[in-house]
Amino acid sequence: MENKNLMLASVLLLGTLSPFQNAFARENFVKLEMRGATLPEVLNVIGQQTNMSVIYNVKNIDANKRYDLNFQSSELTEVLEKSLANTNLTYAIRNNHIILSEKPAQQ
Repeated sequence: MENKNLMLASVLLLGTLSPFQNAFARENFVKLEMRGATLPEVLNVIGQQTNMSVIYNVKNIDANKRYDLNFQSSELTEVLEKSLANTNLTYAIRNNHIILSEKPAQQ
């Protein structure tokens, strides 16, 4: 009887976590269709779609650079990597934060 109760509790727990897992998985996908957007505009949309805060130093952003991006339900990491590809920036994801920083200087 004790094993049955444990199994039932496990099934109920998994059932209640499932919606949270699906929501988290959906938040890791981004859809972007932007033309002539600045990086702060791109990062703002990414933050809105993922429910994550995006943290960066404005001094590290080229305000004159424009982006033409087209991502259809792409993984967050792919979008960030491609969006930051020709910049001096890298990213880290910690909890609900996307943190941009300068790439370390190569020697």
